[in-house]
Amino acid sequence: MEDGQSMPTLQAWLQQSMASHGHQDALECGDVRWSYHELREAAERVVASIDEHGPQAQTVGVLGYRSAAKYAAVAGVVLAGRTYLPLHATLSAEHTAKMLTLSGCELLFVSSESLSALEAVLPLLETAVTVVLLDTDGTIESTDYRTVALQGPVPFVARHTATVEDVAYVLYTVGSTEVGKGVEVTQKNVGPYVRSIQTRYGIGPSDRCSQTLDLTFDGSVHDIFVAWTSGACLHVPAEECTIARASSLAVAASSLAIAS
Repeated sequence: MEDGQSMPTLQAWLQQSMASHGHQDALECGDVRWSYHELREAAERVVASIDEHGPQAQTVGVLGYRSAAKYAAVAGVVLAGRTYLPLHATLSAEHTAKMLTLSGCELLFVSSESLSALEAVLPLLETAVTVVLLDTDGTIESTDYRTVALQGPVPFVARHTATVEDVAYVLYTVGSTEVGKGVEVTQKNVGPYVRSIQTRYGIGPSDRCSQTLDLTFDGSVHDIFVAWTSGACLHVPAEECTIARASSLAVAASSLAIAS
């Protein structure tokens, strides 16, 4: 089959990649370096948490910023066969609350670096959302929220199997004052895109792909899933690197403007 149809869903594709590339690097983020085997174990903990805290939830949000826990949650939502709602901790609380409401999100995973963002969002929500904190190293102690440890034995969960007609993820356009209409991307649409990028650029297990785009931007799908379905390592640059990149681009743009 062509155009990604041989792996019709991100769920099936990611499962196969994790099984095939277990000992190869899958994620490098800050001080964390996980193999595909380690990423799978952390993601399976998220799958079990979805089964425990939101078994009926179809849309599952992930709120975080440049942490291994956030990427484990993204992988977990995909492996659970649910619709992934990306949320960025640097967006305004009003925008994030609006996206949660419009999407009908019932379950939200939050990484520890985004707790302050969560506290600002919760009072603005129109409907209740179950919050689960992601604990990378077993140090989080919270009496206010549920938690899921990303280390330790992986529990077995009879997960939901995604179909090609299911929505893989939903994105919202965000302006300076409002949140636009959500775009639902189905499994059968994202598959051909991922396959075409893999084929065009020859991405494979020996490659490293940088994740530089905000998760609320559609291009982040390129960054994350092209890497993980190819057996490549997803590298998340430190924030100062992205700031430096933005500054250099601004300087280059100014130079071009002056030259013209």
